[in-house]
Amino acid sequence: MGVSGGSIVPARGYLVIYADADLPVSSTNTGFGLKANGGEIYLFNKARDQRDH
Repeated sequence: MGVSGGSIVPARGYLVIYADADLPVSSTNTGFGLKANGGEIYLFNKARDQRDH
């Protein structure tokens, strides 16, 4: 899933992204859920370098 619309998160800014399988995919929802016992989401920049998880 990628953040659509060319969203840019400024330094010290934030973007809330939901992982809710009960909601459709959107610019703020992945369309999949995470298991209650854990899971991971990785963040990458435009150059596909991992930035966080």
